[in-house]
Order: sequence, then structure tokens, then C-alpha cells
Amino acid sequence: MRMGEEAMDTMKKWTPKKQWTRQRHGRFEGVVVAGELVGEEARAGKTRKKWPSMEDTKKKVTEEEEKFIKEITDFNDEYEITKKRDIVRQENIKKEISDLEKQANVLRGVLKDEEIEAIYTTKYLEAEKTKVKEKPQHDAECLR
Repeated sequence: MRMGEEAMDTMKKWTPKKQWTRQRHGRFEGVVVAGELVGEEARAGKTRKKWPSMEDTKKKVTEEEEKFIKEITDFNDEYEITKKRDIVRQENIKKEISDLEKQANVLRGVLKDEEIEAIYTTKYLEAEKTKVKEKPQHDAECLR
């Protein structure tokens, strides 16, 4: 017998609350209470558990969730996972700050080099200017 057929057979044995059921040979049996079996199994004294109520199910689910969360936090605390994550995050932040400071120093160096180059270019141009002023105005090179 497959799993589905077995489940269907068990379902046939269950009946809804407070309904008359017709058994074999057309005889009626009394009122059936939810969670009880009908027919031969009822006469043999077998009973099944009643379906849990919605509140019981919700309560059980919330208890399981709380237990799971507690186990996770205990595990994290035991192996200091959250602390390690914070330490790693702080180390990453320090590393990033260090990298940015290095980039800033490189850019300062580039600016300093450009400033020095501009100063030397200015001095060279001023020297060229004074040199040109000292030459006579009728020089062939200047008139061109």
C-alpha cells in the first residue's frame, strides 16, 4: 500500500463532529465526536489524538521560534561570532581610512610637485623677460 492510500484509509475512518454516519449494511451508528474512530476500531477501544487547536499550534510555533533564536544567540556568544564580526568591520574601516590617507598623501605630493614646477616655470619666464628687456630694440632677433 502506498503512502497516499494509507492516508486516505485513515481519513475514511475519521468523521466530522456530531454527524450520523452510515456503516456497512446500512445501519446507522450514533453521534461521532471529533478525534474518535468509528466502527471496528472504536469497538476495539482504539482512539486517536484530537487535532490541536489553533492557539496550541501558534503557542508551540512561538515557543519553537524562541528556542531557536535562543540557541542561535547562545551559539554566537559561545564562539564570539558577533564580536568577531564587529572586530572585522572595525579593521576594514581602519584599512579603508588608511588607504584614503595614502591616496590623500599621494595627491598632496602631486600638487606639491606641480606647485614647484609652476614656481620654476615662473622664475624661468621672469628671467627670460628681464633678458629680453636688456636686449637692444633694434636687434634682428627681437624685431622678427
